[in-house]
Amino acid sequence: MGKEKNRNMKILNRIQAMNVKGRTIDRELTPLTAIIGPNMGGKSAIAAAVTVAALGYLPALGKLPNRTVQLMTPDADAMEIRASYSDGT
Repeated sequence: MGKEKNRNMKILNRIQAMNVKGRTIDRELTPLTAIIGPNMGGKSAIAAAVTVAALGYLPALGKLPNRTVQLMTPDADAMEIRASYSDGT
């Protein structure tokens, strides 16, 4: 049963985002990825993009779309988050 369950599991390989918390992000990820860097280096923008890609919203802001848009860079016309998974989706 455990092996069957693992075959259906997706692994996030790449996160791309535009205008998330003032950042443009394009990162390849591994099953064990650490996000480290200086203050104001974009760590929370990466974490927010991964969370929105996985859940469709940021739990701290709530599920309403007008809350998620708060992540968008001020004065930006759009925000985009793309995720690539191990199964090709």
